[in-house]
Amino acid sequence: PIVEAMACGVPVVASSHPSMDEAAGSAAVRADPEDPAALAAAIEEALGRREELVQLGLAHAAGFSWLAAGQTFLAAYEETVR
Repeated sequence: PIVEAMACGVPVVASSHPSMDEAAGSAAVRADPEDPAALAAAIEEALGRREELVQLGLAHAAGFSWLAAGQTFLAAYEETVR
């Protein structure tokens, strides 16, 4: 859902849990999901940085396309064959 939201031009607030690192990258505002005040602050930050986060998110999401995945797989395959 994180990458899909970014691909749709939605600014993202995500959990600060390490499992979200790859999906969110630096294109999301992170907050402790157990801390309501931190979540509120993160939402306020995302609203204030909306345009920046949309652009960062679109760029980040582009790296998760089928084309990008195929190119990564092909490069690994070609390296293995050599």
